[in-house]
Amino acid sequence: MQMNHNIDKAIKYLFMVFALSACISTAGTSIALCLIILFMIIRYRLKSFNLVLEAGLLRAVSLFLGTMLIAVLFSQNIRLSLDVFQGHILRILIVFIAAATIRSRQQILLLVIILAISINIDNIYAAWQYFKNPAGYRPVGFNNNATFYATHLLEITIISLVAIVDCKNLLPRYRLLFSMTVGFSFVMLVLNQTRGAWLALAAVFFAYGLINRQHWRKVIVLVLIMSFGFGTALAVSPSLQERFTSITNVKHETNTERILMWQSSLEIFKDYPLTGVGPGGFYYYYNQVYISPLAKEQGHTSPHNNLLLSLTETGIIGIIGLLYLWGYLLYFFARDYWLHPDRIWSLAALLVTVAILVQGLTDHNFQNPSIMRLYWFIIGIAFAAQIVWDCESYKES
Repeated sequence: MQMNHNIDKAIKYLFMVFALSACISTAGTSIALCLIILFMIIRYRLKSFNLVLEAGLLRAVSLFLGTMLIAVLFSQNIRLSLDVFQGHILRILIVFIAAATIRSRQQILLLVIILAISINIDNIYAAWQYFKNPAGYRPVGFNNNATFYATHLLEITIISLVAIVDCKNLLPRYRLLFSMTVGFSFVMLVLNQTRGAWLALAAVFFAYGLINRQHWRKVIVLVLIMSFGFGTALAVSPSLQERFTSITNVKHETNTERILMWQSSLEIFKDYPLTGVGPGGFYYYYNQVYISPLAKEQGHTSPHNNLLLSLTETGIIGIIGLLYLWGYLLYFFARDYWLHPDRIWSLAALLVTVAILVQGLTDHNFQNPSIMRLYWFIIGIAFAAQIVWDCESYKES
């Protein structure tokens, strides 16, 4: 029993390290995740491991990984595809481990607080980058590029918003922390200038207003405040104006490049319709075989669209698994929150999923390790919260 207690305590602290590293260090999350898996294996060997699996989630994940495995077996580069496949498995494992080990509302709130601290550390560094560099510079924080930083901003902004608006009996100091996180992150999201993230945030607020029956007035107030702030920033910054107006300008260079990539992706899909070229194969086939002669940029690792990336790398078979997984997550969390309005982390998971999907129409985020580790961690927190809530309801009855 003492061994089990010590292992549980170690996993709890490792999840805290994971949360703190989520926005600032991929290496930190890698080390924490590996150690968590190691301790989970020890618990399994001690026959004291009780993994609660939601049947629908297990079915959706199995279909997604199963269809991807088919694409791996028919890949043009099996070794590379296996590496990509393994990465997805490790990231999705976070959901099941979190659901099995997070056991209280207090632990859930603590992890969300640490996530807020993580993005604020990232924001401070990104703000320093912004003021240090020339006008028009897009801050990246501790990330490889501005797009990945923007996705982190979206993910943490959303769960912080839900904490502010929907979390009952939240202590004032925590409400202040989440409020500062939302404000700071929104400012950095504007300065970051990732257009797909702007569109994703707009979609999130639309979905938030539709589904939040209890606090829709608060959502409207937040939308008005942020719209005013965004409009003010546009009014005083020519570079932001240019970036904003370029969203619908098909002749803008970055938009033209995306369109050319999408056209090339469809050509790849036409030649490899069933199983694609294999996970991870887009880089070679696009840049070496299918790139348009009109394209000015080379070296892209994805077509800046999650669905087209799935089509080119895993074909029709693979995209069926992907669409089923996304559809299940949207349905499950929307239904869970609609039936149980107190399950606010299901709402957060739903909105984060909406953000990932919308931004993924013009950017690539689904195969990025740091983005998806954070995403699956949030999904894991939501499933853990459901288990905690169900256990409390059972005890009360």
